Amino acid sequence: MRASVSCSVPTGDAPIRISWLKDGIPLSLESGISLEMIDDFVSTLIFKSLRQEHSGTYSCVAYNDAATVNYTVPLSVSAPPRWRVEPNDQFVPVGGTVTLDCTADGRPEPRVIWKKGNEDSGDYRTVISGSHIQTLVNGSLVIRDVEQEDDGRYMCEASNGVGTPLSTVVKLTVHVPAHFKQKFIAQTVRSGESVTLKCEAFGEKPMTYMWLKDKQPFGGLSHPRKQHLVLTVVCGKSSMFAYYVTTENVWLCSVFKIATSKTSTGGKLIKLKQMEAYL
Repeated sequence: MRASVSCSVPTGDAPIRISWLKDGIPLSLESGISLEMIDDFVSTLIFKSLRQEHSGTYSCVAYNDAATVNYTVPLSVSAPPRWRVEPNDQFVPVGGTVTLDCTADGRPEPRVIWKKGNEDSGDYRTVISGSHIQTLVNGSLVIRDVEQEDDGRYMCEASNGVGTPLSTVVKLTVHVPAHFKQKFIAQTVRSGESVTLKCEAFGEKPMTYMWLKDKQPFGGLSHPRKQHLVLTVVCGKSSMFAYYVTTENVWLCSVFKIATSKTSTGGKLIKLKQMEAYL
């Protein structure tokens, strides 16, 4: 929209000169502002397209050989919100920290709120700040110690009472690394018997499973769904069996240590212990 501000000097001896200041600094006419002298006593500022940056304090200064006078008025231009930093989709692993940036400009300064979508109803509910999730002063949303339940769609909404509120929806994808729910297993078998070593991994698909014996691939068992190994334990042998689960960027290893021990009757038992490690 257009606007104008006029300054009229009704009394005083000619010649009278008129100048303009903005926020105490000589006014630049390069920002969509033009100056028109109606006559020797009236000066008008014309805003061809009023914008938020035109807000400020304008002073009309009139002077002649006898004196200098001025008159100051504020100009406040209301503007609807517009993005300074628009949020984007994010990816984060379980237990990590993620920041969804969202900053808007406007006059008055926009208020930013975050809402989380309900996958079932499609409704969005306002996010309440706490130790786990918090809206920062600049409008960004920070989630710490990310849980799988944090996965979903989030809406950033900026409003200041001028025009239509500004909003955008982003997707937060939470990756679940491969992991074992059972951290330790101990098995005891007699030498010569068969035993099944089984590992069940949980996490985001796809996952690849692979067995190793003494750090070498064992029996060609490398398969996306191979989760167990059947072997016959021979008396007197000690070996290390490693079970690897891989995702896109995580290697998870479960190690079986096999060792022999004597029984009270002179026989030998095989003890298997499972330990978990990350590579």
